[in-house]
Parts: sequence; C-alpha cells; structure tokens
Amino acid sequence: MRLRSKFEILILVLTMTISGCGNSMETTGEAENSPPDKLTIGIIQIAEDQNLEAARKGFINKLRANGYIQGQNLNIDYRNARNNQDDLQSIAQELASKKYDLILALATSSAVA
Repeated sequence: MRLRSKFEILILVLTMTISGCGNSMETTGEAENSPPDKLTIGIIQIAEDQNLEAARKGFINKLRANGYIQGQNLNIDYRNARNNQDDLQSIAQELASKKYDLILALATSSAVA
C-alpha cells in the first residue's frame, strides 16, 4: 500500500473517531454546558517544572471556568514523581487502576508510563 493511501486511511480513522466523540445527549431544559454532579481526575507529573506547573494550573483554571470547582463537583488526585522513573511507573499503575473520569499525564514520560 502506498504511503499516501496509508496516510489517507489514518486521517479517515481519526476523523471518524473524533466525530464519534460528539455529545449526543438530549437537552433537558438545563444549560447545555452544565457540569456533571462530580468529576474525578488524576494528574501525573514527572517532576517539578515551571512549564508543567503552568500547564496543570491552566488546565485546572479552565475546568473552573467551565463550572468545575475543586472540593464541590471536582476531585483532583495530583501526583508528582519527583523525577524518579520507578515512582512514575508506580503512580501511573495506581492511577490507571482507579475509576477516574480522566487522567492527565503532563509530559511525554508521564504519558508513556
């Protein structure tokens, strides 16, 4: 198969995947963007880093702007491996074993773990 054909198939699959992620819930008279009752998020970070901290704070601020308030309808389990790869693996396994709504991995090494 030619490289271009493989690329076209990849784009098609990604487009179909993203299209399937749309919100198909019916409107019940409430605000369409009202947050759910409770959201639980795990955040894993490899190390203390100015850019990673800014990304984490920006993510939390955006959640707040969309009605998710920590301690009310939002629980965040934040873990920092302090630049220890063994700890990073343990943290990643622990977060993956829990029933979180979302896990945010800050930095490539966190996502790979």
